[in-house]
Amino acid sequence: MNELTLTEAFELYHAANPRPFSEADWMAFAGCDGEPYIAHSDDYTFIFDVGTEDAVLQVFRNDDECTMVANYRLVWEV
Repeated sequence: MNELTLTEAFELYHAANPRPFSEADWMAFAGCDGEPYIAHSDDYTFIFDVGTEDAVLQVFRNDDECTMVANYRLVWEV
């Protein structure tokens, strides 16, 4: 599984969906509500699960099969 920092993961998502984030978006993205953050662009669905020890980002194509196109382990920046 490839690794991304949380910043890189957000940049990947933001490139596919360039819209401003609200404060609620940031709280959910950071896992503050304990649930995975699910975000959609026209072509992809992004699932950020940062509320666990093994944080991951999964990217799915919005096709009939909802094909997984990427699976990253998120690493914390130091």
